[in-house]
Amino acid sequence: MSEFTTELAETTAAIIEHVGADADTPAEGMSGALWTQLADGGFVTVGVPETAGGGGAALGDALAVVTTAARHGAVVPLVEHGILAAWLAATAGHVLTSEIATAAKGDAQCSVRRHGDNLLFDGTVTGVPYAADADTLVVILPPNPGAGGSSVAVVAMSGSGADISAETDLI
Repeated sequence: MSEFTTELAETTAAIIEHVGADADTPAEGMSGALWTQLADGGFVTVGVPETAGGGGAALGDALAVVTTAARHGAVVPLVEHGILAAWLAATAGHVLTSEIATAAKGDAQCSVRRHGDNLLFDGTVTGVPYAADADTLVVILPPNPGAGGSSVAVVAMSGSGADISAETDLI
């Protein structure tokens, strides 16, 4: 945390109170208006490195924004976009330019292969929060045999073959 943690939390609360949060359970879906306000203010990527387009704040600052949003019942993908997808992509050398990203764990059946000048993600991931709202999916792929670590695939959800089926999240 930093000297800005309290100010970040208070400003996040003020934005949510101004825009409003859906108190129905299950919620109808993500609050687009609230997400836009938080994104315009830089709150959705506050913990992402500045070199990757984020605010460069400490993880504690980002979690203060998330905690405040959760306390106010805000249905927005702060954890999925800023804490997981954008940060993970940044650590792998990618800068996300998407409006909404989410993250998933790929299994051994998932892979990335070259097709001409393009890299193609091949596989199925399930249980992906906010997949229906996201324009980008960041997938953590298991290490290849003999490889030193996992790899990351940044997948445009608008690409051909991207198929999303929605389910109800009862959170």
